Amino acid sequence: MRRIVGEVSAALAVAAFAAGTVTAQQYPAKPIRMIVPFAPGGPNDVIGRIIGQKRTEAWGQSVVIENRGGAGGTIGVDMGAKAPADGYTIIMGGSSNLAVAPSLYAKLPYDPLHDLVPISNVAIVPYVVTVNPGVPARNMRELVAIAKTKPKFLSYGSSGTGSMSSLAAELIKSTSGINIIDVPYKGTAPAVTDNRGYLGRVRRDHPFRHREIRQSHQGGRHQGGSVRGYRQAACSSC
Repeated sequence: MRRIVGEVSAALAVAAFAAGTVTAQQYPAKPIRMIVPFAPGGPNDVIGRIIGQKRTEAWGQSVVIENRGGAGGTIGVDMGAKAPADGYTIIMGGSSNLAVAPSLYAKLPYDPLHDLVPISNVAIVPYVVTVNPGVPARNMRELVAIAKTKPKFLSYGSSGTGSMSSLAAELIKSTSGINIIDVPYKGTAPAVTDNRGYLGRVRRDHPFRHREIRQSHQGGRHQGGSVRGYRQAACSSC
């Protein structure tokens, strides 16, 4: 039983067709369910809704978005992996729950290589560090200096333990020798919202895919720090 999957943080994901169950002429004959394994408003959700709208227009069948956040996206991906392999479940996955999770969790309830089938790479997005304006740091050097003088004083919101934002922050910790605390959320949007009102919060996530970060920065509710990597990926099936 294999389903179609792709990535978002590094690609798009879609649930797979069981071989021989549908033909190009017959498909889709009913609405399609797209599972986004993160909270509404984040990068995976925004990209998934854009693709869902375009596919709805092209197919003449609705693409229904279902947000199932938690555990770095593995809860939603597991739900999709256990769905009927008939091509009517699409998973908007990411590198964290498709590529990293098998090495991170001893008992992952799904196997990305056997339970899922890749469809298309969708997007490769950058990461940015933002801080609450109350944190007296305007660049990474100043932020690292504060963290070194006050171990565990700063915390950072991630999209969940094992997510790419969490791993990126852990990389910063290990390379700079600082000690900041991970506060996992079910997705980007709730972490960004919480960051506005918490003095000790540092946020690391996807800026150009999340309009709320940009608006918060322009409104003085976030201070931008450092951006790492950006390029647009072609979606071969969109």
